[in-house]
Amino acid sequence: MSSQAGTAAAPWRRDDRRGRLARVPRGPPGAPRTRDVLAETVIDPDPGSQGGPTGATRTPHRQAAGGWGPRGRLHGAPSPLCKHARVAGDDAAFEEWRARRAREGAHVDVLDLYDLVAEARGIAPEALPSAEREALADRAMPVIWPGFERVGHRRRPSPVVLADPDPTWPARFAAWREALTEALGPAALRVEHIGSTSVPGLAAKPIVDVLLSVREPDDEVSYVPGCEKAGLELFSRDDEHRFLVNAAPATIDAHVHACEVDGAFERDHLLFRDYLRADDAERRAYEALKRAAAAHWQDDRMAYTYAKNGWILDLLQRAGAWAARTGWAVPRAGG
Repeated sequence: MSSQAGTAAAPWRRDDRRGRLARVPRGPPGAPRTRDVLAETVIDPDPGSQGGPTGATRTPHRQAAGGWGPRGRLHGAPSPLCKHARVAGDDAAFEEWRARRAREGAHVDVLDLYDLVAEARGIAPEALPSAEREALADRAMPVIWPGFERVGHRRRPSPVVLADPDPTWPARFAAWREALTEALGPAALRVEHIGSTSVPGLAAKPIVDVLLSVREPDDEVSYVPGCEKAGLELFSRDDEHRFLVNAAPATIDAHVHACEVDGAFERDHLLFRDYLRADDAERRAYEALKRAAAAHWQDDRMAYTYAKNGWILDLLQRAGAWAARTGWAVPRAGG
């Protein structure tokens, strides 16, 4: 468990302008302040380590042709974004990317944005400086996750390293479930192990993903302070969920995803997990994809995540058919 568990955090107050939480400012009355919440322009401390969905609403898209392209992602049918488009600067590239995503949906992702910017300069996406890739990914987040706002502490980037399946992962999750249920009481309507560490036999980054279902994610005062008691801090929020990690400066060993009970975010992540648990061929294919993405994008966690994006979105379609065929359903919360 986190070495930060039980440490005192700055008190919360309700921010009536937004119905969310803001820190009570420290220091003497009249001390200078910048913002109610932190808004650092950095990507997630370890974005997308979970094996589940990585975008908002899914829409139909071209059928993947299979195999790996030179950009370190599952290679599909040619995308207009990659046909040697020439744009006048990154702003034009970003607007072209955003328009394409609005037309085609979540399959158009961060790597497509990298492509546009790099193509305009006549270089490969991997040749973009890492700081620029980070800035592009950061700019894309409010488009990919509507309502996105970052409030947590900046963390030092680390390379993508997959670990072989570890029999201790379920016990690590169990410890977090105990800590969260004790700290949150009835506010924790469901606490589930999700992501790659929840699938037996699947390689993963050694960070445990936890699904925390609550009545109303916007009512942060009902659960964020309890999560802090368990050693977490709120890192980001968006219209679908809240993302919490170990409180700085502790090493991140858990990602907690707080979402609406009985909502789409909850269902997608539980379905993804249970389908991979049930289908060995899909699990093996996903592991191969993960290992190839990690090898290609070791220095870019966001690119690693979105190199898997199209395959995951398509897998969720197959998982939906499996659920209909088998009668799978999300268990009743608390049941």
